[in-house]
Amino acid sequence: MPAQHISDPSTTSLDSGAWPPRTYQPRVDIAAQFSLDTRNAVLLHPRCAHVADPIASKVGGKPAWPTAEEWPTCKEHNRALIPVIQLTQNDVPELPFPVMSDLFQLLWCPEDHDEAGYGPLITTRWRNSSSLGPLLKNIPCPKEDYMTSSHVPKECAVYPERIIESNPMPDNTEQITMWINEHAKEDLDALGIPQDYREDAYCFFAEAPSTKVGGFPSWVQDPAEASCRCGEDMQLLLTVSSDDVGDGFSGYRWAPSDVRRDETGFRDCTSIQGTELCIGDCGRVYVFICAHCESRPVESVFQCS
Repeated sequence: MPAQHISDPSTTSLDSGAWPPRTYQPRVDIAAQFSLDTRNAVLLHPRCAHVADPIASKVGGKPAWPTAEEWPTCKEHNRALIPVIQLTQNDVPELPFPVMSDLFQLLWCPEDHDEAGYGPLITTRWRNSSSLGPLLKNIPCPKEDYMTSSHVPKECAVYPERIIESNPMPDNTEQITMWINEHAKEDLDALGIPQDYREDAYCFFAEAPSTKVGGFPSWVQDPAEASCRCGEDMQLLLTVSSDDVGDGFSGYRWAPSDVRRDETGFRDCTSIQGTELCIGDCGRVYVFICAHCESRPVESVFQCS
C-alpha cells in the first residue's frame, strides 16, 4: 500500500555542513516506476546537545519522569534502566499515540538479555504531558561499565526529517537495479557511488539504516518480524541504530547534509557528534508494537554484525 506523501525539505545536493541535517532526495521516483510498497519514516538525526526542557524530544538525557512513579530497574542485573528516546506528539505525530497521550518514552537495560536476543531489554511509556505532576530532578546515573557504556546514548537533540521508504526486498530487485543504472545515473553520480557498488544500486534507495520512527526495518541480518501474543503481526514502531550516517556502503546515500564528505563523496563520520551508541557490534534495536491490543504491547529485536 503506498505511503502518504509528506512534504519535507530534503536536499538534492550534498553540501557538507548544511543545516538542519537532511538526506539526499533522489530525482527519480523508483517506487512509482515499479509500483513498490512504501512506508512513511521519520529520521531523527540525533545530534549531541544539552536539552534543558524535560518534556522536549531528545535522545538520552533526562526525560520527564513523575516523582510519583518509581524509576524502573532491571531485576536480573540490579541496575536502573537507561533513558534512550523521548518524543513528543508535536514533533513526531506519526507515532501511534493513544488517546489523551502526547509523550512517548523508551528506556532499556543496557545489559545483554537472552529474551532480547542478547541485546538491551526495553520498556516504553505513553504519557500525557499536562498531567505528569512534579518531575524527578535527578535520574539514576548509569553504572560505569566498559561492556555496557556503548549502550548508553549521549544526550542529543533531534531534527526530524520525513522521508518515504520502499520495500527493501521486492521480487524484481535485479530489474530495478538495471533500471536505476540506466535512468538514475545523475543520482548515482551525485551520491558519488563507486561503479563497483552500482551492481546493487537499489539497496541505496530503499530504506534508511538510521535511528527512525516507522518505515521498513533495515535488517543487519535476516528478517525477523515480531508477532504479538494475540496472534497478530506487530508493526515497526522505531529503530535505534548504532549508525546514523550509514556504514561504508550505505553512507554514500544516507549520510545527511551536515556530514563532511571527501571529493569522492565518502562521508567522514567523525565530523558530527551523535549518540555514540555502539549496540553490540554496530547493531540495531528494532521496536515493534501491536496496534490491535489496547495495552499497546511492544517487543524488540536486536541484531548486529
